Amino acid sequence: MTPNRPRRLVRYPAGLALPLYSARTAPALDRADVQSYCVGSDLVDVGRHIQDAYDVKNSAAVLIRPDGYIGAITSRTADLAAYAARVMP
Repeated sequence: MTPNRPRRLVRYPAGLALPLYSARTAPALDRADVQSYCVGSDLVDVGRHIQDAYDVKNSAAVLIRPDGYIGAITSRTADLAAYAARVMP
């Protein structure tokens, strides 16, 4: 992937890991099957497309399901872990 080049968000993640998009102060998951991206450092939200599409507050994280739909939006690590345990045992 070429750095510093605009791309569609749904094409950004690669492999079998579920993408987790978050702000700097949001919860994280330490799992091999989750790939975390921090909006603002790993991903630059040009035009606020991520913010507008997911309506994510500064302390929230968005876990995307394998089919591309939102699996969870939360600011609590325990909620992310519980969701991940249900869908990715």
